[in-house]
Amino acid sequence: MNTTSLAKTTSVIISICLFLILGSIFSGWSNSGEIPAEEKIPYTVPAEKAQKWEDLKNLVRKDYDVCLEHCGYEQSCLDRCETVYKIRLDREYKLLLNGKEPAADK
Repeated sequence: MNTTSLAKTTSVIISICLFLILGSIFSGWSNSGEIPAEEKIPYTVPAEKAQKWEDLKNLVRKDYDVCLEHCGYEQSCLDRCETVYKIRLDREYKLLLNGKEPAADK
């Protein structure tokens, strides 16, 4: 194989590898760090509980972010994190409205 042909083949292989690596990295970024759809629908709380609700949302969101970090862009893991996040956010909301001590404070 002559030098020109070898250089062209090498550059094509490097380009393909780079494309595949970047594609695999960016494919996992579609959902990570994105706020789940449920949080985009605002929960309504009385004015006197608004600050407590913001604190609870921030705490649950931090746990969600940690969960995402541990997933390594594995879609089934990302889905579990989102499901747990939605359930926990809903539970904390209901506990707050019912006047019970939210689990996040314990």
